[in-house]
Amino acid sequence: MQDRFESEGISVVYCPTDEMLANFFTKPLQGSLFRKFRAALLGHCHVNTLTKSPLPPSEERVENPILEKV
Repeated sequence: MQDRFESEGISVVYCPTDEMLANFFTKPLQGSLFRKFRAALLGHCHVNTLTKSPLPPSEERVENPILEKV
């Protein structure tokens, strides 16, 4: 894995449980966390509202240096 990260230029960014939309499908959620994910899935709010601290505009969750050169 470490070799792939270095050769492909992939960086791993920590994503807390309360910001991970996939948890809606994989965990039994209750209360405000359920309502927050449900609102994002139904389109009542944008998915970007799930993150507490937005990423800087130049940083992406998965980077691909090959695409950046084009």
